[in-house]
Amino acid sequence: MIKFIKSIRNMTIKDNIVNFFLYIRFFILIRLNYGKRQSSKNKTGYDLTFIDEFNEISWDYDGFNKWKVGEVFGLYHPDKDNVYYSEPDIVKINNKSYGRFKVEYKPKIFDDRLIPFAVSLLSTERSFSQQYGRFECRMNLPKEKGTWPAFWLWGPTWPPEIDIIEAYGKKTGRTIKTQRASIWFRKNEQPDNLGSRAIELQDTDFHEFAMEWTPKSIKFYTDGILALQYTNKKKLDGTYNKPNINMWMVLNHSVQERYVNRKESNYYSEFLVDYVRAYKKF
Repeated sequence: MIKFIKSIRNMTIKDNIVNFFLYIRFFILIRLNYGKRQSSKNKTGYDLTFIDEFNEISWDYDGFNKWKVGEVFGLYHPDKDNVYYSEPDIVKINNKSYGRFKVEYKPKIFDDRLIPFAVSLLSTERSFSQQYGRFECRMNLPKEKGTWPAFWLWGPTWPPEIDIIEAYGKKTGRTIKTQRASIWFRKNEQPDNLGSRAIELQDTDFHEFAMEWTPKSIKFYTDGILALQYTNKKKLDGTYNKPNINMWMVLNHSVQERYVNRKESNYYSEFLVDYVRAYKKF
């Protein structure tokens, strides 16, 4: 069943109406197996500006490769003491390579703080950022409780932030099938007021999550099906703490401390990534 999250406050009436019908349409099409789970590298009207198919290690801790391990503030978030950032790895399945993003119990001390879980996080902060275009990631979803996979954009300030896919395992792991896409424009406001929607997928198989960003709209796609549009001119034209700056990509796994105890030494979760791509219109 589609989970339709109300966000009337900063959505246009048109967007709310259109999105309501988009989710009904998505609900029908995804169950008819209409969605394309993998798209072509070549897209009409676009130049390919970034690609990683995870055939080899393409990251380091300095960020001079395609990806940097960790975020702008370092290898752990100053306000979160349950996870620190670590590398994914490459795994081969049936002669196909994937990036494996993990959460595992590996306690480590940072600045006299014992942090229990190592989580895979990569960003293109130092190698690639872009204003507008199409951004896509094909990945599967983990099944464990408390899991938190995400593919998102942000830039030299926060906000803005555009979350292309976030999913939460919560108490049992079953809710991981609910994809959340959201846009953050200004501090001290929740994204549900700015265009967040959630869509229930059928399974935890591979899905392509994508976003097309122009000066006039932000549109989210799942398996090639348009799932959400956002066209609030006041927000998109810069009147309201504009998102219209170069933004880099972040791809990560994490764990929700509310559902996974810091001392759960046998806890492990992973998801696989087929590819990440970015495009720019020409």
